[in-house]
Amino acid sequence: MISVCKCEGLGKFKEYNVFKPIVRPKARVALVYPSTYQASITNLFTHIAYFYLYEKFDNIVVDRFTLDNPNKGALTGLSLKSFDYALISIGFEFDLLGLVRVLDANGIEPLKRLRRSKGPVLVAGGPPLMANPLIAIGIADLVFVGDGELLLEGLCDALERESRDLDTLLDSLESSGLRDSAFTGNEDSVRRARVNDLNTVFIPKPLIRSCNTNPVYGDGYYIEVSRGCPWLCPFCMESHVTYPPRYRDLKLVKEAILEGSKFVRQKRVVFYSLSFFDYPNSVELLEWLLSEGYRYSIPSVRYHTLDENKVRLIQAGGQRTLTLAPETACPLAASLLNKELDLDKLKSLTCSALKEGMNVKFYFMFGSPGEGEDAGKLAGALIKDVARVCGAERGRIRVSVNPLVPKSGTPMQYVPLISREEFNRKLRQLEEEIKGLGVRVESYDWEWAWAQALLSLGGEWASEFIVKWARRGLGLSAFRAAMKECIPDPYFPLKPRNTSTRVPSDIVDWELKEVLRRKGEQLLHATTYL
Repeated sequence: MISVCKCEGLGKFKEYNVFKPIVRPKARVALVYPSTYQASITNLFTHIAYFYLYEKFDNIVVDRFTLDNPNKGALTGLSLKSFDYALISIGFEFDLLGLVRVLDANGIEPLKRLRRSKGPVLVAGGPPLMANPLIAIGIADLVFVGDGELLLEGLCDALERESRDLDTLLDSLESSGLRDSAFTGNEDSVRRARVNDLNTVFIPKPLIRSCNTNPVYGDGYYIEVSRGCPWLCPFCMESHVTYPPRYRDLKLVKEAILEGSKFVRQKRVVFYSLSFFDYPNSVELLEWLLSEGYRYSIPSVRYHTLDENKVRLIQAGGQRTLTLAPETACPLAASLLNKELDLDKLKSLTCSALKEGMNVKFYFMFGSPGEGEDAGKLAGALIKDVARVCGAERGRIRVSVNPLVPKSGTPMQYVPLISREEFNRKLRQLEEEIKGLGVRVESYDWEWAWAQALLSLGGEWASEFIVKWARRGLGLSAFRAAMKECIPDPYFPLKPRNTSTRVPSDIVDWELKEVLRRKGEQLLHATTYL
């Protein structure tokens, strides 16, 4: 049934590995990824949902909407209003702004309380909403808090029924034992739904591909080998909302790669994992891929899990840059972030990567509890020391610096965002320390970090704020105007939050809630003390 095209694809984006839409379907489901088209085909849930629904039904139409095709389905050209259900993937808080743009482009009122016209049932999910469903519930009819494969099971039951409305979906989720993971805004709490065994969930073999646009990480077969992360760094939202870590069986991974490779143009694999080398079979898998003539890419690696042999394996797969994320050069702050500083390992890994012909990119954050006044100077001294020991040529080492953004669903949700002045001062410290080394420094604008913290930590007021912001434009001037109109205290992310006071993520009932609170108290103490 898969239509593979070698030169001319279907629809606006010239796609292959897609189904030709039928004329009179039993149901229509829209997949909305409110960011770029390229980002949408990089998102694994897009492929999982698309092929899962077509495997279950042969009389269905599934189409996709992005910011590059906000008002017309990629294959059908239909308006979003023509669909029964819209599954909305929110991968990043700012995607909610894009969602408003998509809804407005289709004549659908974004605010649920004002919505009168008929349209699809809007079902939203994704890591930011698993951490804090309140920020989207003024827009979405339902926020599903949990793994998307479980939502698809409940949706399929709803599609078997005659009516296509929110009550039908809620009844189906009730039948599937998932009603308490569906948040409509009327519930006192919501439970996170979890796939316990990653080996039991659907793996798409074909992936949607375009003749014109590659996914963000390039062509190849994309596969998730693990979900969750054992390290639970207190700033990392995704590791907390996907806890506990689960791993896919090596045999299943190999079978999926062999089959899925038939549907892509390059013999290449891109892995999805929060910490790839914590996957128990990681080295064996890479060695097998090399023996079979594959190239591969590993976007996320924790440097503590690396050694020289693994660096060689990464390079052998075709990757040109090794990313190392100490996050901070202050030993106390590193310990509090669960990323204990290991300068010898950083030097060894950098030297190995440079020797293998790779470039190295370091990631630092300013605003960590316990980092002290000289965090920028310490980070610069670390880079200077590493560059000197490894004899790095100009341009071979890059540095990326961000403010540490407090996120809902993490211990950092209680800790204040660093001030603009302090962030810029520490950034100047770093730049001064490495002057003349030929190391390029990239930094994230502090105001965008502030906006991100406001959204992540927001309450039910966030939906109104998001709509007003999006309708004024997507930039910072629009952010400032909407903020003044909608938020009584827009500077609250810069203040500590009491761990005994209810925060938005408390509405999610999960096993880590008390862990977050205790760790938050420790981080707050370090922030106050220093």
